Amino acid sequence: MPRDAAPPICNIEAEQALLGALLLDNDVLARLPSGFEGEMFHEPLHGRIFKAAESTIAEGGLVSAITLKHSFADDEGLGALGGIGYLARLTSAASAPSVVQDYAVLVRDLWVRREAVEALGAAQERMAGEEPPHAAIEAVQGALTVIAGVASPTPLIRSQTDALADAMKHTETGYRNEGRPLTSTGLKCIDEITGGLMPADHVVILGESSMGKTALAICMARAVMAQGRGVFFGSLEMQAGQIAHRMVSMALAEAGHRVTYLDLIKGNLSEADFRLALEAARGMEREPIVYAEESSSSLPRLMSAARAAQKHFADTETPLGLVVIDYLQLIRVPGTKSAEEEVGAAACGMKTLAKILGVPVVSLCQMNRGDRERKNRRPTKDRARGSGQIEEAADVMIGVYMDSYYLRRDIQGCQDDIKKSKMIATLENVKHSIEFNMMK
Repeated sequence: MPRDAAPPICNIEAEQALLGALLLDNDVLARLPSGFEGEMFHEPLHGRIFKAAESTIAEGGLVSAITLKHSFADDEGLGALGGIGYLARLTSAASAPSVVQDYAVLVRDLWVRREAVEALGAAQERMAGEEPPHAAIEAVQGALTVIAGVASPTPLIRSQTDALADAMKHTETGYRNEGRPLTSTGLKCIDEITGGLMPADHVVILGESSMGKTALAICMARAVMAQGRGVFFGSLEMQAGQIAHRMVSMALAEAGHRVTYLDLIKGNLSEADFRLALEAARGMEREPIVYAEESSSSLPRLMSAARAAQKHFADTETPLGLVVIDYLQLIRVPGTKSAEEEVGAAACGMKTLAKILGVPVVSLCQMNRGDRERKNRRPTKDRARGSGQIEEAADVMIGVYMDSYYLRRDIQGCQDDIKKSKMIATLENVKHSIEFNMMK
């Protein structure tokens, strides 16, 4: 016997009350929750009205039932609901400004539920097909992760007393630490600006390839481990052994021995250097760091691996102190429809992960390839490859830049001997220098 059709997951009256309030008082738009969009309305006409109102208000215009009359005169959806008179009925259904945010949260939460049901339905169809079951599971995990970023938190509100208690607890801890960062990045210049690595912060390190992003992340990881905290390193570009090679090279450099990463990779070492490398590796065996498996390139698996790392460290009575992801553009998000949407979802997923784990997450991020030919080669926030959502999902953004990278390239193509000599002299002065630009 077939089941009765499930009622639609929506509240049309709440949508009408919200839109009515907006048409009567355009200032209502500023009171809506961050990230609220027209797609969250169940009734398509309501979504179109909201988008039109949002666009007009952004341009400094006035929105009301009267001003919308002409632009919606030929709208089929409006005609089906009674025509122009429906706009007037929306204003009569308006809620009081004091409860507008509550209605917006309700509309948003119902949208989240609809999206979740749709994701589960799509996964059920895929599970019935011929593809491997783990692919269907990852698809629904990815879709749910994306929409979880806008789902209502629990609780929805916090009192001023709770907020002040949290704030002063943080200040007291810093005071007892004599103003030093609770978790240092290992670099004084960054600590002084950011206050160190803050719990639940998403830190994005932006730069071109070969600019030192991974070296900076490894430096942070080593500093966190030295402070007695664990590190989860999710490298989607390098194998764990390659990261370990870099750590050994860095440890040798700190001890005053210059053995490069390439020397270790190639085995191009003297007997003395080889012994030093072995001793350094043995001394690092007990360092609290774990790596993501190579198969953990999808957002759901990466987040699961990070949670597994936190449990692993909890079992050894070492708190997880840092998550490093190398890099954002390599994270696969099942269910996304474009590269831009995928990168944006990955960035939001990393911010969500930071909140879930309560630890800082450092994501490395590539720059747009076309930016290499710009006159100003230093990274800026708008040059993050793939999505403008990266900046929105970041609490801190650090641009990494090395003059030596471009100088070496320019020297190779230079035909003017005098100019070339000047560039070689400049390179000698900056070849060991790296810039950190605090962009957010």
